[in-house]
Amino acid sequence: MSDEGRSDRQSFWVTVPGILTGIAGLVVAVTGLVALLYRPETAVSLGTAPISATTLGPRPLLAPTLISPTNESAYFVGQRSAMLTWTTVPGAAKYRVEVECRNCSKASPGSITVVWSPAGGSPAMTTTSSYLFTWTGNIDARWRVTAFSLDGSPGPASGWWAFKYRILRIPVIVPT
Repeated sequence: MSDEGRSDRQSFWVTVPGILTGIAGLVVAVTGLVALLYRPETAVSLGTAPISATTLGPRPLLAPTLISPTNESAYFVGQRSAMLTWTTVPGAAKYRVEVECRNCSKASPGSITVVWSPAGGSPAMTTTSSYLFTWTGNIDARWRVTAFSLDGSPGPASGWWAFKYRILRIPVIVPT
């Protein structure tokens, strides 16, 4: 065998590890780029849907954001109802509205201890993002909303917001 043939084979085997290292680096780079592009948060920012989004299942529901009546609202004249409103939650099929009043249960009328108990008709279920709550007399109330998905599983509840109603007593002076 000639020396020239031997040196060609040796130079080939000397360069193979370099070639394989280059190919491995290219595979790692392409894999990293594909993984970056198909992460859900990157796909959303790029406007594309990740392949794995269908296997992740439905997104968890968010808590509704309460809108009205605003927290610590007070009613004084004539009004004996409040339209409770909140933001719609993507993926929600219905909402549970809980209204509680302070010391309004028959077990604790006039009690000094604060006892929150369900107000009449509470909790209520609705498919809209509003609920009309009515009452009689003075009331200290609080309310919150929970969204439910199509399969009936609840999301987190909103925080409690409070409102109160006081009958405004105007003294009547009768001339003598």
